Amino acid sequence: SPAPVDAYGRSKLAAERLALAFGEAHGIAVSVLRLPLVYGPRASANVLRLLALVRRGWPLPLGAVRNRRSMVYRDNAVAAMVALLDAGSAARGIFFVSDATDLSTPSLIRTIGRAIGRPARLFPVPVALLRAAGRVFDMLPVPLSSAAVARLTGSLTVATDRLRAVTGFEPPVAVDEGWRRTAHWYLTGEDA
Repeated sequence: SPAPVDAYGRSKLAAERLALAFGEAHGIAVSVLRLPLVYGPRASANVLRLLALVRRGWPLPLGAVRNRRSMVYRDNAVAAMVALLDAGSAARGIFFVSDATDLSTPSLIRTIGRAIGRPARLFPVPVALLRAAGRVFDMLPVPLSSAAVARLTGSLTVATDRLRAVTGFEPPVAVDEGWRRTAHWYLTGEDA
């Protein structure tokens, strides 16, 4: 069940509900596609930060994290949208999409390292200590916060069963290849 924790999440949920209600009231097949972390060429924010940290060889205290995160390469997200459009009125309601491979934060960092050609430098720090540090950093003018720590240590997985059942969707780009293409763009400025 959706449980948004901020105004942005609440507004997205409200928009979904309005769109679905409008479709129901007017006999229009409305599809809502919920996306986890989207990465790929021209990515920004957290994706760029992770790419930069790994490229620079920064030691990251995330080796003890045992979470699972769903994500979706941008071309897979577009392919899911096309699959929903092609399914027509059968594609009513809410759907989730992902690369179908959930990664832990350490696995993600290792995947990025392989894609960039740099070793991932991870060392283990207990998650409880990371969370405590995040709360301390909340009081300081630094980019690390308890919210950032929660994103790096918490799990967020989505089930794509309904999307596959209704549309036959399978992600065309595997996770390693998606990160390879993302790294190529990051290093060269060109799409792979």
